[in-house]
Amino acid sequence: MGGIFMKRPFLTVLFFVGLGAILLGMNLGFFDLGETSWTKLIIPALLIVMGASSLDSYTKKDREGIALLWGLFTFTFGSLVILGVLDLFEFTYGDWLKLWPILLVAIGLHQLFKKPEKKKDKGKRIIYTNWDKDDENNVKKKRRPVESLQFKEQGWEVVPMNRVVNIGSFFFDFSKANIPLGETPIQLSGNVGDVKILVDEDVAIKVTFKSNVLSTDILDKKENGLRSEVEYETPGYEEAERRVKLFVDYHVLDAKIKRV
Repeated sequence: MGGIFMKRPFLTVLFFVGLGAILLGMNLGFFDLGETSWTKLIIPALLIVMGASSLDSYTKKDREGIALLWGLFTFTFGSLVILGVLDLFEFTYGDWLKLWPILLVAIGLHQLFKKPEKKKDKGKRIIYTNWDKDDENNVKKKRRPVESLQFKEQGWEVVPMNRVVNIGSFFFDFSKANIPLGETPIQLSGNVGDVKILVDEDVAIKVTFKSNVLSTDILDKKENGLRSEVEYETPGYEEAERRVKLFVDYHVLDAKIKRV
């Protein structure tokens, strides 16, 4: 994060001026956080800076579609979260999926402003596929720009999984799952993620949440942090015959584990 400020000094100005203006407005009575700590403004403010950095990179050099998408999303997301914290607009971290139309906006803007493609060697042929190389668990890696998956049907089969999704929403109800013998690995990664997990007393699960901007609610214990890693393991996990091991790595992540 520090590298962003060092390379683009105007972002430092944007961060401190914006945050200072909000705090000044609070002191003068324009905003009232009530019992909410002003520190809750820091994470969305950093998201705005990250978004501005990506947009600056897109306009000046990269012209990569993902930089535009990421910039638009994080800038808008951070701005709306701040408005929600200030009670000026009803929006929370969990509402991020409502911003999916930004993908369409990014596609349109990218087509308008992208650099002309250079002619490629006709002898070379590039083939794009949704599948990448196997990981260390011999699980196929599947890539998607945006995806929302729900595993909640009674008796759904738990299988090894490795999904790379730029903007992803996942819901796992392991209380209804058919978990095979041994340890089943599930790996999720990308830019912005929302992961909700339901477990009961019979489910043996080990979860690692890793993120630059992390918000967790594990069995009603809530935590927020930057560059954080949070682990949760059910009692007796190593001795259980049927186990699920999840590793979730997103730049921005909202994660919840609930017991049913």
